[in-house]
Amino acid sequence: MNLKYPNITGKTPVEQIVQLKSFLYQLVEELNLQEGSASAVVANAGNGKALPVAGSAGGKHEDGETPVATFTQIRDLIIKSADIVNAYYEEINSRLDGVYVAESDFGTYRKEISQEIQDTADGITRKFASLQELSGKIEALINTEAYVRQGLLFTVGEENLEEELGQDLDDGAEVYGVEVGQTIAEEGVETFRKFARFTAYGMTLYDNNGELSAYITDSRLNIPHAVIKNSFIRGGFEETINSDGSTVERWVGA
Repeated sequence: MNLKYPNITGKTPVEQIVQLKSFLYQLVEELNLQEGSASAVVANAGNGKALPVAGSAGGKHEDGETPVATFTQIRDLIIKSADIVNAYYEEINSRLDGVYVAESDFGTYRKEISQEIQDTADGITRKFASLQELSGKIEALINTEAYVRQGLLFTVGEENLEEELGQDLDDGAEVYGVEVGQTIAEEGVETFRKFARFTAYGMTLYDNNGELSAYITDSRLNIPHAVIKNSFIRGGFEETINSDGSTVERWVGA
């Protein structure tokens, strides 16, 4: 192994520290490679072997690595050891407001509504706010906040999402879709808070604590409780619920 001294050419202390940090990352990775613990794909690349592109057909490499896992390892290696990082983000923000007021002998009703829109390359987020107020003989206040987010929702590895996805995806895989959430507070006390996601992998619902409560993935519905009002089919048998609560079972075919 040929170790070299760091090339410190920065004109300012900050630039020199960045170059030194980059050198240390590269040194650690090179040492890992010598110990055989680095990605087999890096070694294959050095031997001139072709690497499948992430998302392409071909399943796993000879060492069991998937294209997405390989891509993530190489990406992290590049980012950690980069001397120069160029980042460009474009963001558009806008806000819409509205006010409605009604007055009578019973009092005054006032509603203030707003919508904030954030548009980026990753997706669009719309935040809604509604404040309803009664004044006069009766005082009351209801505050509602909601949002709709579409685009990149999360990257696998950031959260424990095995149940939600219905399958085991490699860390680094991006999941796009639509997320809807809503919160209602009455007199400053939160009474409702839930959200749902819809992606190519399925639909998921979350309870007030942010815990997964129901989901549909891979043609399978998972729910803790079910209320059937009329009838349902189970293994080829249809069970019909009568008005008195009794059930009738009959064979309808598989």
